Parts: sequence; structure tokens; C-alpha cells
Amino acid sequence: MLAALLLAAGWGSCAHAVELGDSAELHGYGHLGFLKTDANRYLKAGTEGTWQYRDLALLFTGKLNDRSKAWVQLYGSEGKVRVDWAFVDYQLAAGPTLQLGQIKLPLGIYNEIRDVEFIRPSSMRPFLYQDAAEISDEAYRGVGLLHDHDLGGGSMSWNFFAGRIAEFEEDHPHTHKGLVGARAVYRTPVEGLSVMASAYDSELEMRESGEPGHKRDAVLSLDHVRGDLDLKAEYGRMTSFGETAETWYGQAAYTFGDKWTPYLRYDYVTTDTANRADPSFYQRSTVLGLGYKFSANVGLRLETHINHGYAMPVASGEVEAGAGEKDWTMTAFSLNFFF
Repeated sequence: MLAALLLAAGWGSCAHAVELGDSAELHGYGHLGFLKTDANRYLKAGTEGTWQYRDLALLFTGKLNDRSKAWVQLYGSEGKVRVDWAFVDYQLAAGPTLQLGQIKLPLGIYNEIRDVEFIRPSSMRPFLYQDAAEISDEAYRGVGLLHDHDLGGGSMSWNFFAGRIAEFEEDHPHTHKGLVGARAVYRTPVEGLSVMASAYDSELEMRESGEPGHKRDAVLSLDHVRGDLDLKAEYGRMTSFGETAETWYGQAAYTFGDKWTPYLRYDYVTTDTANRADPSFYQRSTVLGLGYKFSANVGLRLETHINHGYAMPVASGEVEAGAGEKDWTMTAFSLNFFF
């Protein structure tokens, strides 16, 4: 990880992909960070802090012909390496693009780039995309169809997909079966303003009992990026086996002199709406942070999370329900790169 960061820093403002012949490229991204809390253990961080906040990914792309391209991404974290993406896209004669393989789930603003810290304002993702919340799944294996067209002075993008959720962990109490979903993005005539709606239904089965069920996700998103100003807001809701989780956030960031980016986010989640008054099942977080870019492909993030409630430490299994501190803070520091 350190070697990759130094290599990226050495490239400075070039920030180019590595060319592997005339039709293939290698891209990469990652981060190395430190987490610390003043109470409640989360993401392996406690009052002693941890440097285990790190990952590295390599993305290979290859042009197969004039209409088709292959994508393969390897992702490494905590000593484990997995295949994150592995799919082929093909542009049909009528205009739409067909995708086949293992693909990042097209959900909301960040899900397809949830691990690329460099291109987010903040170091840590909103609750909607954090693994412990289990609201948004990460990838699916199957087929997707993408289509763009003009609409009302702006443009419309559609993404329909079907298949099965890719299970990266083996200790979940259920298995995923069939999946269907869609995302619609309207890029309005207002410069930089997009509105989107995403939803999917995944058929589930409890591993021990064999009980069938469904996981249904829906996300509404508002994204406005114009010049140096970046504004985002999202609402997500998930139901599964009679329980409902709900989350929303608002985020603002502004970049000064192409280097400094202060940002602010207010984030809320309840992992069970039936217990939304219990601090074991809700969490409100005010995130204050500052980003700095050393070059076009190496950056730094420093942020603090002022929390009320501890739903995420309970959801991750690091704190028992009823045993956590209601008011606590978390500090995150990270060095990240992208090429």
C-alpha cells in the first residue's frame, strides 16, 4: 500500500492509467488511514485507534472490439483479495449497452464507486453505503441493460438489471436468490443537477431454517455539482424479513484553489424502525472534515464524526445492544490515491 501511494505521488499531476498495449489499461486506487473513537468500538477502532483502515484495488480494462469492452477489478483489504468486477459490456446496434458478468450494483450516487475514496469529499462513506448497515448490497452477478436519451431539455439514463447478489462474506444468516432492479437518472437542464431513483428486490432464504423472504431496497438521490460546489442528499429504505431500516443524509463540500475542500455532512440511520427510539438502533452523525490534494491523484482527508446513538457499532457486532455510549466521537485520517 505504501509503495503504491509513493508511486502515485511520484507521478504527480500526470495521473494517467498504465497502458498495457494498444487496447488495455490498468487503473488503481486505494487509501491508508487511521481511525480512533473516544467510546464504542467500530470498524476495529476503539480508544487506542487502528491503522487497519486501508484497501487497494486494481482495475484492468480491455477493448475487445469496436463495440465491446472487458472490465476486471481486484480488490484487497485486510490481507484478502477478491474479484470485485468481472464483466463485459457490448453496445447494441440500436444504441443501448448490454452488460454481462459480476457488476457493481447501480444504486444511488456512490454504490458503484463506494471504495474510491479519492473522488468522494469524505473519508468514510455515508451510512447508506457502510457495510455494517446492510442496507445497500455491493455487486450482483447477472445482466444489465443501459440506455440514454434526451428528455425535457436534459437527458435520461436507464439501467435495468437482473441476476443474483454477489456474496463476498460467508457468515450471513441468509443466502441470496434471484434479483431484479432498476435505476433512473434525470440530468436536468439546470447545470450540474441530477435526480435519480434506484430500487431492487432480492429473493432471500435463511440458511438454517430455509425460510424464504425478500430484501427490498429503494433510494432517492439529489446530486448537484457545479464548479467547486458539491451538494448531495439521499434517502434510503430497506425491508427484509419483517424489519425495516431507514437512512438519509445531506452533504456539502466546496473546493478552494483546487487544493482545499472543507465538507459537512449530517447523517442519520435506524437499523430497525420499530426501535427507532433506542440508541442501540439509531445513530445521528455530524461529520466535519477537510480534504487536501497534493497532486491530481494523491489526497489527504481529516474528519471527525460527532455521534448520538450507536446503531452502527451494534450492527457490526462490536458493541452489544444496550451496552454502548450514546454520545461519542470518531476521528478518521487517510491518505488516498487514484490513477
